[in-house]
Amino acid sequence: MRKRLFFAFLAAFLFYIVAGGPDASAATVQTLRGVVKYSSINVYATPSAKAKVLKHYTKGDVLSFQPASTGYYKIKSTSFTGYIRTSDVETATLHPVSVKGILLKSPTKLYSKASTSSAALKSYPQGTVLTYKTFTSGFYQYTTQIGSKTVTGYIAKSDTENASSSQTAKTGIVLKNPTILYSRASTGSSPLKTYAQGTKLTYKTFSAHWYTYTTTVNGKTRTGYIYKNDVEAITSSPVTKRGISLPSSMPVYTRPSTVSTVLKHYAQGSLLTYKTFTSGWYTLNVKVNGKTVTGYVKKNDMEAAAASPKTIEGSAVKSPTKVYERASTASSVLKSYYIYTPLTYQTFTSKWYTTTVMVNGKKTTGYISKSDVAVGPFYKYTHYGLTVPEMVAIQAKTNPQTDLYAFHNAYVLKSAVKLKKGSTTKGTVTVASAKVLEQPKSGSWVYGTLKKDAAVTIVSSSNKTYYQIKYQSFRNAKPADIQTYVNPANYPKVSSGYFQFLALDQYAGSSVGELNDKILKGKGVLEGKGSVFIDASKKYHVNELYLISHALLETGNGTSKLATGIKVNGVTIYNMFGIHAYDSDPDGTGSKYAYEQGWTSVDKAIEGGAEWISKNYTAIGQNSLYTMRWNPVYADKYNGAAHQYATDIGWAVKQVNNIKKLYDLLDRYTLVFDVPVYQQ
Repeated sequence: MRKRLFFAFLAAFLFYIVAGGPDASAATVQTLRGVVKYSSINVYATPSAKAKVLKHYTKGDVLSFQPASTGYYKIKSTSFTGYIRTSDVETATLHPVSVKGILLKSPTKLYSKASTSSAALKSYPQGTVLTYKTFTSGFYQYTTQIGSKTVTGYIAKSDTENASSSQTAKTGIVLKNPTILYSRASTGSSPLKTYAQGTKLTYKTFSAHWYTYTTTVNGKTRTGYIYKNDVEAITSSPVTKRGISLPSSMPVYTRPSTVSTVLKHYAQGSLLTYKTFTSGWYTLNVKVNGKTVTGYVKKNDMEAAAASPKTIEGSAVKSPTKVYERASTASSVLKSYYIYTPLTYQTFTSKWYTTTVMVNGKKTTGYISKSDVAVGPFYKYTHYGLTVPEMVAIQAKTNPQTDLYAFHNAYVLKSAVKLKKGSTTKGTVTVASAKVLEQPKSGSWVYGTLKKDAAVTIVSSSNKTYYQIKYQSFRNAKPADIQTYVNPANYPKVSSGYFQFLALDQYAGSSVGELNDKILKGKGVLEGKGSVFIDASKKYHVNELYLISHALLETGNGTSKLATGIKVNGVTIYNMFGIHAYDSDPDGTGSKYAYEQGWTSVDKAIEGGAEWISKNYTAIGQNSLYTMRWNPVYADKYNGAAHQYATDIGWAVKQVNNIKKLYDLLDRYTLVFDVPVYQQ
């Protein structure tokens, strides 16, 4: 009970003091300062809005008051004691802090009250730097001399910009020509000094929009102001770069300014080493009269080279494709390539690749325009005046004998066949020729004959006299059969048959190491001959993988007699492609032709065979398996068929698997396809 009485007494005592009772002077009550917020506020006789109004104050009046009851301050003067509502005033900061800043308006006013509608005590020009004190959320307080009197006025915060509390030195260049050092932090103030565009200065941070710079003017040390947009800081950590000059004649300036003196010019595409400087300029060391000096180049005049170049396998797409001395089509040409030549190059800039070429026996870096090359596979299309039906009609009329075949259930006399020991299904023909019959009876239609020693698979024994066998016979191709193979539309890009359109007059871009290790290893006399095939390919413009595929097929993987050498008139000769090796006597006719050509080594036979294929096929328009088989150039020109590599209408498609298998073994190569296009 005593404790509760004590706290009740204490609460009543404190309220009595705050409310200004007789003993209030006995306690310490803080006096506050503040500003009237509205156009007119009331002073009441008691802390109540219903009380008598003693006085009015207007917006911006600065008052001193003390806390009173809830919602009211007590205000005293020599003539009255009254109360104002706490919501009618904004209290000033209890502990004012000095602030250095810039006056932004022209002019900026020092008001008699903390209100922009009050009278002005004084005006200052825009850019004046003052040190004032914090006061309220909208105003600073500033004390100055007006005449002989010391007066305190108020500056609107919106009319100022605070200066930095601690200045930092920066080095940069001036951007305008000229750039002005102002007497005040205002572009409307008088200039102390001017500087040419590109001049390097060390200045200090000051405000959001201004730097300060100290210099000598007329023999006196003066601090002026530089507008931030008129200068740019230099990078503190320059980065070294390599790149090329872009203009046809790129200037290097004495200062980072296009109006400064030019030290030197560089031709378009010159490879240079430079350093980052500002957002618009690089620095570059150049020789002038035997001395190394620092010059400046515009960023827009340079393009950086790739920091980590990537190697790309591609092909030339222009005729010719040129390798330039510099990254410029105006520079000298180091080397030219014919269209679709496979190339290896490295990333360099947005419009150029680099590549290595031999010049006078030395490896030299050259430059290829990106528009002159592409990454494969590549497609070119040869158009013909024929339609597909017209081409089919020509082929069916001129060369109906093709290697199409059919299977039949046929019969052969048992007496003409001897079964293998222990087998009831495998046998061999024992007579000079054995008729294959449609029916096992006299007078039946005869499909053909089986030669002596022909292998026979027995299907069943139909009777005591005949064996039933599966017999394969050849027949003439029908137009529908021919159209299947003639029409390129039947072989989409995703099909293996599309490889019949592989351009055999294009180097595939393979490497010697891959050819030797992945294809030619263990291939008889062809083992280790990768470089020979590549050299022959480049010299005669015949795809090296086609040459290898052809040679492997004709020589039985490098082991045939023509491959390992046949003596003719005491001279050992070689033939790698079966050229002139006719069925009647392949070794005799093939070796005779090789002797006449002087193919006295494996290397000479490879090179000579490539030359023969080029002269007789790839160089005269038959540059693919398709055109070697069908020769559409001749058909288009003479309305007939001639100079076809094979009679089998499926020959081109049957060859692609061997070539495609070789490509699939390699990691590095280029594919170029030459696709025939017939009229609709």
